[in-house]
Amino acid sequence: MFDRIVTSTNENSTYLGFWELQILSHKKFFPEKKITIAFLTDRTYEDELVKEMISYDIDVQIYKPINGIPEGNHAKILRYLCASQYDNEICCITDMDTIPLQKEYLTNQTNLREPNKLLCIGAEVYKNTPHYGKFPAHHMTAEGKIFKQLFNPNNLNYEDSVKEISNFKVFDSKESLVNSRDGFSDESLIRVLIEKNSVPVQHIVRNVDIYNDWIDRSWWNIDIEKLKNLKYIESNLLRPYDENKQQIEPILQFLKDES
Repeated sequence: MFDRIVTSTNENSTYLGFWELQILSHKKFFPEKKITIAFLTDRTYEDELVKEMISYDIDVQIYKPINGIPEGNHAKILRYLCASQYDNEICCITDMDTIPLQKEYLTNQTNLREPNKLLCIGAEVYKNTPHYGKFPAHHMTAEGKIFKQLFNPNNLNYEDSVKEISNFKVFDSKESLVNSRDGFSDESLIRVLIEKNSVPVQHIVRNVDIYNDWIDRSWWNIDIEKLKNLKYIESNLLRPYDENKQQIEPILQFLKDES
């Protein structure tokens, strides 16, 4: 399975607003697991928001922005760099704006992982598209040392490790961290780094009916009974949070329900 959930955000309210939902969901379904938020910010550990996050008994790792690296792109890769510090702990990567709504699916998927391999879920969704060869980054799972092999095999310091992977152009035009936010894909960068650093990969299929199994921002609808009966796998939340609180409220209440 896994030992730790790792996600990341910057100060962009589109993503930062989900921090509490992210924590509540994983505390509800995976209370025995550790949670880390990698936070790209100029705040310190004395900041009130950071203290509030930590009060939920989670790990917050603060990283400073780096000149020349767009913060939206930088925030995407922080979760992998952060995971790389945990060595033999098995880390499961998650998107800040996507949360679990039950335990069974992710448990079953991550239980399929072979030791010392990067588990990648859902490469088949890109079959017969220009993106073939990539896979969704959400729920990538491996030991911290595998993430280090992927993103920082030369054991560089934080700033140098980011700069070393900042300007690849191998398979497509979206691999470079210095691109505009819309012009960068961490999935594209990962495809390059897997080949460059000879990272062992295990692919499994996603095996979901997204239209029935997800509460998704693209077709937002919540069946409350289905939610309570754990028949949804996860939610790709409407964003930004502050502008969609009312529509997300049933999920928040469900996560807070102790029954």
